[in-house]
Amino acid sequence: AELSFWINIGDKNDNPPVFTQKIYVAEEIPENANTNALVTEVKALDKDTASPVTYDILEGNVGDAFYIENTTGKIRVKNQLDYESITA
Repeated sequence: AELSFWINIGDKNDNPPVFTQKIYVAEEIPENANTNALVTEVKALDKDTASPVTYDILEGNVGDAFYIENTTGKIRVKNQLDYESITA
């Protein structure tokens, strides 16, 4: 008796994601910007094929003003912006 089969070996997650830019700068955002308005988009690449890049804002998001789409890297306005409340 003879048996044939395939073995698929997955990619090991051994490469950290690398951002395509060191610094991302957004244009000036008006206080009256609409909720969900696009601020900027960040992008990271990962050599590991089995490890899709996901994004999250970890700190510095004063007043929970922004959110990042975890799969696209698009940073958007989440809450009404108030210049005076973040500069006081």
